[in-house]
Amino acid sequence: MTFFRYTLIIFVCIFLTACSNLAFNERYKDTKWSSIVVTPVTNSFGTEITNILEHNLTTTENMIIYSPKYVVDNFGNEEVIFDTKKMKIIAKDLGADGILVTESSSSETKAYASDMGVGSSRAVVFYRLIDARTGLTVATSNKEEVSIFSDSRKLVENAAISALEDIKTALQKLSN
Repeated sequence: MTFFRYTLIIFVCIFLTACSNLAFNERYKDTKWSSIVVTPVTNSFGTEITNILEHNLTTTENMIIYSPKYVVDNFGNEEVIFDTKKMKIIAKDLGADGILVTESSSSETKAYASDMGVGSSRAVVFYRLIDARTGLTVATSNKEEVSIFSDSRKLVENAAISALEDIKTALQKLSN
């Protein structure tokens, strides 16, 4: 039993660690943006991520944020795919300086040790802030969460919030 306990503790320690980082293109450090448009998220966690984006970005100082809901309501229909090409057109129509693109993925696995099944969940959220005029990447943030205690949905939410803090830092650099 002691061996199992130590193995479980090591497993938990390894899988509860996560990395987050902001990669900011320093060529944009003197650029001043006044607005960005946020690409709608259309995968299985789209509703959760959209709610997080709207809740956390609507209070961004010195920056107008066109939310995913705004984009869908004003530019969407059943056939519209919000790829980068379409988002550049929307950004131009709105006079937005940047576009925030979100990608996410998740997985759940089951591992069996003796008679006790132990599973783990993993989620990754990646944000890319791009220049609406050129399409070049200005900043990125990536967050991975792994746990044996939480499900994928909760991990995606945690990763989305954590990585968004990096993007808010990038937006502050661009709006000052």
